[in-house]
Amino acid sequence: MQIFEQLIAMVAPHYCIECEQEGQLLCTNCVQEILSETLSCCALCGQPTRESKVCTQCRQSSPLQHIWVLGDYEGALERLIHVFKFGRARAAAEILAMAMDARLPQLPAATVIVPLPTAPRRVRQRGYDQAVLMARALASHRELTTRSLLLRNHNQRQLGASKALRHQQAAEAYRLARQPVALDQPLLLIDDVITTGASLTAAARLLSAAGYHNVMAVVAAKRPFKK
Repeated sequence: MQIFEQLIAMVAPHYCIECEQEGQLLCTNCVQEILSETLSCCALCGQPTRESKVCTQCRQSSPLQHIWVLGDYEGALERLIHVFKFGRARAAAEILAMAMDARLPQLPAATVIVPLPTAPRRVRQRGYDQAVLMARALASHRELTTRSLLLRNHNQRQLGASKALRHQQAAEAYRLARQPVALDQPLLLIDDVITTGASLTAAARLLSAAGYHNVMAVVAAKRPFKK
């Protein structure tokens, strides 16, 4: 599939989805526009915090220490994620990983990047798990390792669900995989979109219960929750 996409790119090159410049799905200038927004806040509730920390109140219900977000789910970022998930544009993984690399601070050398697994039905439809592709690309940029510590239990979608139902579904969505990762290694969860934070929080709770106490996350975009 990847070789096929490379051949297509040679015959019909990508055009920037924002400014239509030939070369990439999102050109360097448009990526910089996204990165120019540097507001630091708790991604779970929106309260301003330093260094994208999860606020004290949200830490009472979530083991996550930091959640770095590239930007709001709108404009060029929304379109990039959409073609990544629904247009089979695998090249978006590298662009998002490059932007995440620029957004993230220096991480401990022992940090392990853990993709938040997509529903199996979606993986079959797309031919790939977008979180896995982003994890591999970011790991390459940072010279870190990536491990699939989490497995997905079901195909339920959270889109449109109430907050309470999202958290209930998320609590049942994942299970631990058997992977050789020391408990003292920092973990960086990675996903494309955060809405209420139910999925990231459920994954972090599962990892925390297993003995991992330094769990962070990075996501491409924050989508507002619509009741």
